[in-house]
Amino acid sequence: MTKCNKNGFTIIELLVSMGLFAILSGIVAGSFISMLRTEKTVLALISANDNSGLVLEQMAREIRTGSDFSQLGAEADKSSPGICFRNARGELVIYKFDRADLNLKRGIVPSCDSLGIEPITSGDVKIKFLKFYLRGASGGDGFPTLVTMAM
Repeated sequence: MTKCNKNGFTIIELLVSMGLFAILSGIVAGSFISMLRTEKTVLALISANDNSGLVLEQMAREIRTGSDFSQLGAEADKSSPGICFRNARGELVIYKFDRADLNLKRGIVPSCDSLGIEPITSGDVKIKFLKFYLRGASGGDGFPTLVTMAM
């Protein structure tokens, strides 16, 4: 009598194992692609947040040392989409919210009515709302002007 060596797999066992492997590989690949998309979105949000934070810090520093403040396009509620003032170097500076492009613009100009201001926020930052509120801009009271930005 001869002995049969039955060390191996049947075709059914191979098909079942290959099917399970394909299903698991599909799940893992889908999860990986989803994580890559999420990472891309998070990086874009971080970049936009960093840019807007940098712009706000630059504005705050320049406004903190400024004088002779006036509003651009002031409305009845004493708010405006822009502000004009003299910085520490004596230059006339405008910060203005551009509703058409949804960005913030800055310029050093000869008068508060002048154009020629450039965007200071990056293209991926879209500002939906920005107003400046001034208190004490008339001067002569010995107190600095209080500038509040709502963004």
